[in-house]
Amino acid sequence: MPVELSGQQIRIRITDPKKYDDFRTEDVGEEGRLQLIVGKLKKSGNWTLQAYRINLNDYSNVNEVIDEIKKLRTITSSQKADAIKIAKDYFK
Repeated sequence: MPVELSGQQIRIRITDPKKYDDFRTEDVGEEGRLQLIVGKLKKSGNWTLQAYRINLNDYSNVNEVIDEIKKLRTITSSQKADAIKIAKDYFK
């Protein structure tokens, strides 16, 4: 799944958003910095993690963002690398 920059946010998708009927956002830690996007699956009605959203403007430097990305356990190593590259480019 893609990792992309949208405005001042890094979006790391875990699953395709087309699989869901409804979405909710939940803050992890400080409000707005790192958010989980959970979705209600169309087929089963179960709520599962769909994506992470990292609000870059809530961090003072790239190292804080990189530390946050490294803590995410449900993303692949290539997604981590892509997210770190985006963060580094953003803070140049």
